[in-house]
Amino acid sequence: TDEIVAEEEWTLPEVVRTPAFWIIAVSMSSIAMLSTGLFFHAVSIFDDNGLPAAVAASAFVPVALTTALVNLVGGFLVDRISARFLLAAALICQAAVLVMAHSLSSVTLALLYGVILGSTMGLQRTVSSVIWANYFGRRYLGSITGATTTIMIAGSAFGPMPFGIARDMMGSYNFLLNVLAVVPLALAVVALFLRRPQKADSQP
Repeated sequence: TDEIVAEEEWTLPEVVRTPAFWIIAVSMSSIAMLSTGLFFHAVSIFDDNGLPAAVAASAFVPVALTTALVNLVGGFLVDRISARFLLAAALICQAAVLVMAHSLSSVTLALLYGVILGSTMGLQRTVSSVIWANYFGRRYLGSITGATTTIMIAGSAFGPMPFGIARDMMGSYNFLLNVLAVVPLALAVVALFLRRPQKADSQP
C-alpha cells in the first residue's frame, strides 16, 4: 500500500530519481493538460456535436457541482483506500470524457459529460493533496509540490494547442480525442501498480 507506516523524508533531488514521482507527475499533468484543452475548446466541441453554446455553458454547472462533491467524498475515501486507486479512477474518468466529447448527441449526454469531467477534477485535487506526502514524506513537501505544480501548469498551458491544431488540419477533434484517450487509460493501468518507494539505505 502507499500508507505511511514509517515516514521517510525525501529531498527533491532524491524524488526526481524515482519512477513513482514521474508516474504521478505525468498522470496529474495529463489530466491538467487534457482538461484544459477540453475547457478551452468547449464551445467548438459542442458545436461540432450540433449543440449550441448555451448547452456548453450549462455543462459547466455539473462540472462545478461534481468537482466540489467529489472533493468532499474523496477526502473520506483517501483516508480509507490507497490514493493510487483514486488516481487511476481520475484517469479513467478523463479517458471517458475524451471519448464522450465527440458523441454528445443530446443535452442529457452533455450534462453527463460535465459530471464525469467534474469527477475527474475532484479526484485529481483529492489525490494531489495527499499523495506527495504519503509517498515522499512531509519535511521537503514544499519543494516537491512546487516542482510538480510547475509541471502541471506547463501541461495546462500546452493543453489547448493540439486540440486547435487537430481541428485546423482535420476539420474536427474526433481523431485526436480518440488518440488522446489512450494516454490516461494507459496511465491508469500503470497507476494501479504504483508503490511507495523505499530508500536504498532503508532496505533490509
